[in-house]
Amino acid sequence: MKYKQTKRAILALVLLFLACPQFLSAQTKKHGFEGEGGLLYSKGLETEISFYLGGKYNYWLNDYVALSGGGMVIHSYLDTYFSTSKATYDVEDHIINLAGSVGVKLSTPTVKGFGVEADAAFLFDPIPFNAVVMEKRYYSLHGDYRERDKTKMVFTQFNPSYHLQVGLFYEKKQQTGVLRFTLGAGLTNYNPYQPYYRAKIDGVRLKDELTLRPDRQSLSIFFRVSGFAL
Repeated sequence: MKYKQTKRAILALVLLFLACPQFLSAQTKKHGFEGEGGLLYSKGLETEISFYLGGKYNYWLNDYVALSGGGMVIHSYLDTYFSTSKATYDVEDHIINLAGSVGVKLSTPTVKGFGVEADAAFLFDPIPFNAVVMEKRYYSLHGDYRERDKTKMVFTQFNPSYHLQVGLFYEKKQQTGVLRFTLGAGLTNYNPYQPYYRAKIDGVRLKDELTLRPDRQSLSIFFRVSGFAL
């Protein structure tokens, strides 16, 4: 399925939930935490796979609609280089990004313990600064070859983005509460190379020299464990 078709399918599912009155009916409110791990596939980047771990707090307005807030840590790896008329720059960095998340979660009723969840989240950098690190190799005015490490803090402009997810869950009821295990996929425009995409070194914009943004939206695959008290 193409990216646009996937995005439309997720949005259609969200609208279907909101269009059904029974999903907005008053129910006993519940709340709980969830943990999630997954990977992002960003076609066109130097390294196409990033990994993330995240957690959220869910406040359920009823059995089918919840408000969510939390964060995630994303690990990406960049190993590349570029040259100008004056120097060569080597970039080899394990990039760690911290992203905040706020959004809404929608859930279907369960059938034999199984159901479907849909999440729509807004992502942002709570700390809008990150470091770029590289090695500069060049000849000095005296003709000798030199190497120099260059590190610079970059304003990421909060890296605003979205993350849409759909998953199949299995719900297990216990005496003290409910556990959910969810496996699913999603679509996001999050850029894991945002610090480098916004950086300028020695007057050179790195986004003009390197591929630092996905050519399309990124796909995600995730596994999630969540729970709430009865």
